[in-house]
Amino acid sequence: MSYYSKMRQGDIERLREEHPLWQIGSVWASAGSGPDARRLTASRDGIQVHAWTAEQLSACIAYEEEQHGWPASQLEPRAGRGSFQSGLTAAGDWDSEEVNQAIARDFGAIG
Repeated sequence: MSYYSKMRQGDIERLREEHPLWQIGSVWASAGSGPDARRLTASRDGIQVHAWTAEQLSACIAYEEEQHGWPASQLEPRAGRGSFQSGLTAAGDWDSEEVNQAIARDFGAIG
């Protein structure tokens, strides 16, 4: 196995470690006139994302997790990162119908 192939395989293994809830794979596209290219793929619960680099795929996965309200791929919390490192607390009624209606009114979604 060439150095290049080993490096690419390392990217896939790292992605699988960083995003264990996703199925990670790759597809090689070959062109007669140029170098081969690898397209990375990830899927979870019927959602598929594709990218040319590991960094791009990781960003796509993070975006989809945010859009679908899925917990982050990390199974263990990473302490000491971001502005919420000390924890986030919410009022007991944060998701009540009354609060949701008040927010909708504030944003003009309802009259």
